Amino acid sequence: MPPDRSKKLAIQKRRHAVADLYLKGWSQTAIAEQLGICQTTVCVDLKKIRQQWRESAVRDFDEARQVELLKLDRIEREAWAGWERSQKPTQAAVISSEIGRERTRKSSKNQVGDPKFLEQVLRCILNRRAMLGLDAPTRIAPVMSEPVRMTPEQRQQHIDAIIEERKRMLVRTPDHNNGQALLVKPSAHSSENSP
Repeated sequence: MPPDRSKKLAIQKRRHAVADLYLKGWSQTAIAEQLGICQTTVCVDLKKIRQQWRESAVRDFDEARQVELLKLDRIEREAWAGWERSQKPTQAAVISSEIGRERTRKSSKNQVGDPKFLEQVLRCILNRRAMLGLDAPTRIAPVMSEPVRMTPEQRQQHIDAIIEERKRMLVRTPDHNNGQALLVKPSAHSSENSP
């Protein structure tokens, strides 16, 4: 076996062991001690392992989505074929026999098609669009409860409580130019926060 190939196999084997111990909850230091390698090698191996997991997850997701899309395509083809068959005229034959004579009567009936096949086609299209993310997200409006009925006095008390809460959130500082107090938002380094 060429030296490069044997080295690659040894690295793969080591990374497999690192991944196994990592998934069991071992620390990098414990993994290094167990495998007889340095902790920085474990760190580098874990970076590579995580990268492989991410790439694999993307590939697996893409592959799974492709398989599901192929299944939808197959179901849609069958639904279209069923729709075509349901539009063909039906034929019936009635055979009556008398002694020595057979009479055959043939009848044909036109059909308009069974809508259940078109419903199946539509479901396939909707599922495919959802899988591919072709539709805009559905916007959900907030659900409002019944409006609260307040008396004028209750409304005024509610407004006053909001104003008082707002005042508590603001700090009064004197305006040196005209002697009036100004309302300003407290800052992280305001004097109220200091001891």
